[in-house]
Amino acid sequence: MNRKPWSIIFFSVFLFLIPIFNILITFYLVPGDFEFSDYIYSLFALPTNRMALFSLTVPSLVSAYAVFSIKSWSLPVFFIAMFWILISSLMDLFLYFSVIKSIFLMVIPLVFNGLFIHFILIPNVRAAYLDPRLRWWETKPRYCINEKVEIKGDDLEVPSDNAMISNFSEGGVFFKTTALMPLGIIVNLKFSVLGKPMSLNGKIVHQVESIHAYGIQFSDLTREEKKHLKKLTKELRLQNIPETRPVVNWKEDLTKWFYELKSTGKGIIPDVNNRR
Repeated sequence: MNRKPWSIIFFSVFLFLIPIFNILITFYLVPGDFEFSDYIYSLFALPTNRMALFSLTVPSLVSAYAVFSIKSWSLPVFFIAMFWILISSLMDLFLYFSVIKSIFLMVIPLVFNGLFIHFILIPNVRAAYLDPRLRWWETKPRYCINEKVEIKGDDLEVPSDNAMISNFSEGGVFFKTTALMPLGIIVNLKFSVLGKPMSLNGKIVHQVESIHAYGIQFSDLTREEKKHLKKLTKELRLQNIPETRPVVNWKEDLTKWFYELKSTGKGIIPDVNNRR
């Protein structure tokens, strides 16, 4: 299921909409008697307002993109954008607005910046940005297949009649065998998918002792091999081969999220350990 946590999606959408609120609030608080259309025109057309337009829009849009991306670079970019918003707000307050308006506008960025930063620093939220292994929504689709596989490595040889692939993805395979295999070693795999033979190298990264199964992540792939794997998984999808994690309709998933949020209060903090 390739869908990011709904709470982070809504958080990034809110950040994306902040420039609209910034422009509206600034229009009502800037002294002078002029139409909103004149204000918008001057804001976008006059060179003297370019820095003001940048501060009202770009940092919030950058922070929204950073939050939505959920990558290791997202946190520093987010904090830089938040710092920029705070500093520019404080400068505008003291330079252009009265004391009452300054207090009003000072409270808003401080409160919202504090809430944004608090949300990002929640352990489960922060972990998703710092640890790629917790981003279950980035997992490539795994397709259920039954294909024999021959495995060879240093001091290791498993014939095809003793190893069977149960699911296949663009990034690796999961197979069952009675042979004992150590984690972390690099092996060569020879198998076929949709009648197309392949010979790929991979690293044993996972073991399920109870069912004598192993997960192998492909390694040292050439550009052509990556293209071939991508094309092959597309063919599996077009042939409606079942996935190990069926794709959930986003409307149904959103409705479920709202229901859980309303009935249990859960959902604001994403469960990054929930590999759906």
